[in-house]
Amino acid sequence: DRASEAIASLSALGAAAEFALLPLVGALSDAVGRRPLLLSIPAIALVMRLAVVRSPSLLVMVPTTLLVSMMINAYVLLVGVCFADIYRHDSTKLAALEGQTAAVWGAAYAVGMLGGGNLFARGFGAKALRAAYGASAVCASCALVLAWGATKETL
Repeated sequence: DRASEAIASLSALGAAAEFALLPLVGALSDAVGRRPLLLSIPAIALVMRLAVVRSPSLLVMVPTTLLVSMMINAYVLLVGVCFADIYRHDSTKLAALEGQTAAVWGAAYAVGMLGGGNLFARGFGAKALRAAYGASAVCASCALVLAWGATKETL
């Protein structure tokens, strides 16, 4: 019961932090450009996920998960802003791209959670956490490669 309360408190803290920080991310993207952030966010998320793969302890996992969650939401926000910059005159294409992006992120999250949860339930313990966070690191790597090759500055 105390663990559930702690998780709920951390979730609330993360939501409040996102509410405060996302406008700053938007302002930063206006100041330095979208592409540097689209490259740095997945790179930082990759390093953080690899830290959990290396050491799947609560001391590492809790703050890392909280920070990566905020970073993913900032990344999705920036991708949406880039789409809006490029397709502002084609609302159909804009809506389709945003829907596809949301579906990909949702699927990646679901696969990691379901895979890690199933492995953990089958008694794999830390190996399950390493597998789930490793899969997440692969997703971050893919996002980084796509951002590097496919994004252009839209300011």
